[in-house]
Amino acid sequence: MSILALIIEIQLITMSGALAPGPLSIASIYHGTSTGKFSGLKIALGHTIVEFPLYILIGFGLIKLIWFSGVTAYLSIIGGIALLYFTIPLFKYQHSSNLSAANKGIYARPILTGIILSGLNPYFIIWWLTVGAKLILDIIEVLGYGLYTLIYVLHVWMDYAWLLILSYLGYSSLKALSSKYIKIISIILGILMLYFAFNFIIDGIRALLS
Repeated sequence: MSILALIIEIQLITMSGALAPGPLSIASIYHGTSTGKFSGLKIALGHTIVEFPLYILIGFGLIKLIWFSGVTAYLSIIGGIALLYFTIPLFKYQHSSNLSAANKGIYARPILTGIILSGLNPYFIIWWLTVGAKLILDIIEVLGYGLYTLIYVLHVWMDYAWLLILSYLGYSSLKALSSKYIKIISIILGILMLYFAFNFIIDGIRALLS
């Protein structure tokens, strides 16, 4: 595989993870209405704090300990419970033209949001252990370990760009829409978050019982 082909592969595979609807996407939209239009960058930073060490661990094979120990089942249940906690503010949202007044609770800390919603998301872990692992193997095969850490930038930039776009859309809706419609959007986001929360919990229980 050529370097150009590898770069194209990285971009296409990254899209399958970064652009997929999930808790981080929902949180970025909501953060845009509560902590500002650039909050998506902070969420992406929190995501990177979890993802980069995982990327390194997979590359050196240490992550196999997690894959075979059944940790992902417990992670799924814990992650689902954490998502329920993140869902509460979505149903209690109060429209405010003053962003600082809305900057309260768990959604006042976008970096922490990115860390928790990434670290406790079993599908994020599984993506890296499957799709992401194949990508890592290709990177090492073409470039070796010398450029392994640097090439991560070609993956992570899309997370920053996408989450920034979503938070900006959330911020723009705060400026353009009335409190009634913002409340409706918040409730819809809450329902979507509930779906992910219960899905995580059910999948974890099934894994433990199987």
